[in-house]
Amino acid sequence: MQQKGGWETPKKMTLTVQGAGDVTIQLAGTEMMCINWNDDTGVTMETLSYDYSDYTHTYTEEKGHEIIITGENITALYCGNNRITSLDVSGNEALRELGSYENQCRDNKFTDDLDFSLTDERNPFEL
Repeated sequence: MQQKGGWETPKKMTLTVQGAGDVTIQLAGTEMMCINWNDDTGVTMETLSYDYSDYTHTYTEEKGHEIIITGENITALYCGNNRITSLDVSGNEALRELGSYENQCRDNKFTDDLDFSLTDERNPFEL
């Protein structure tokens, strides 16, 4: 875990999604992860595997929604076609694969170790 002010904090990624509708995220890795959907439906917690797992959530309100994903060893995140306006994966140095095509990202933060050659070819990010 990362040290912050003497406390250990989990590795964190943040996505902001605009509007109502379904959001589907694919994750892979090992160990426990948590997705906080930041609405009244609670959180999703599960132990990851190297096989990709899909997590879908439906938002009913037409506003911005911040999704916080925490976990010690999340190695892949695919979140394409989800109305994402900002994406911050800089807090998860274990991340090696990222796919975020067909979104509306205007504000992005990445870890220095992310290998963009492993990402989806439709990913619009330029370094």
